[in-house]
Amino acid sequence: MPFANNGNLKIHYTEWGKPGAPVVILLHGLMLSSPLFEPLATRLTEWRVIAVDLRGHGGSSRPRQRERYSWESLASDVVAVMDALKISKAVIGGLSLGANVTLEFAHRYPKRVAALIIEMPVLTTSEGPARAVFGWLANTLRHARPLLDRPTACIRKRAPSSRSSTLAVLHHIFAMDALASAALIDGLDVCSLPLHDVKALGAITAPTLVIGHRYDPIHHHDDAAILAKRIRNAELVSTATIADFRVLPDRYAETVSRFLRRHVGTLSALPSSVASAHHMEGFIKRPALRRAQRKRAS
Repeated sequence: MPFANNGNLKIHYTEWGKPGAPVVILLHGLMLSSPLFEPLATRLTEWRVIAVDLRGHGGSSRPRQRERYSWESLASDVVAVMDALKISKAVIGGLSLGANVTLEFAHRYPKRVAALIIEMPVLTTSEGPARAVFGWLANTLRHARPLLDRPTACIRKRAPSSRSSTLAVLHHIFAMDALASAALIDGLDVCSLPLHDVKALGAITAPTLVIGHRYDPIHHHDDAAILAKRIRNAELVSTATIADFRVLPDRYAETVSRFLRRHVGTLSALPSSVASAHHMEGFIKRPALRRAQRKRAS
């Protein structure tokens, strides 16, 4: 298993694609892990895709101290992987927890960002429900620890499935360290959300694909829409739920590939990916992007 060192923590990552190809780094959601992105990664055939297990997840170290978890420290896990692999710049993308880490990364390391993919961010509109749900989860994990320790320890001794990405993700969920998972939630709960005011988001210049889901009670669509509005070079794709792209991975890959192809002029080192993309219902492109495209065409 490949690891990068971040201080005394080991950060696990999974790779797909061509070693010399342009890099896309993907970050999972809370309690999930890097195999989540296998269906997408295996379809982005012209790219080197790296999915990172953020601390407290998957095959990475799982510290039990809540002070080891913050948006800054999670973003530093991504830096550790990039440095270990000698990657100076990449497309950074994430889902839910990973979306917020992606936003934090963009603020702290803008020169290392080629483009951003942000799906299901948790910002002002979603903050209340998310803190309530995940706070309850942290308390449940602490109280259930005596019942969970033995079975989860047994699961951790077994290797995750190499035949199914879904089974591998489930393995990592059931192999959790209850105290580490509770510490992760507690640590983020005392942190402010990544900056998302008009000034901070207006400072992001990287092309950004924002994905929101209209019927998600925890990841409110308004948060995605706000990001797409405030980031100057952003596009918004709206689907019904998180299941849309997981059930239809070809559509997911097409959406991501379409975004990357659209910005080949901006990201001169990044080639085209999957073959022709078709019109997608719910795709919203900002007028500024249309003007920029017409200007390049002329």
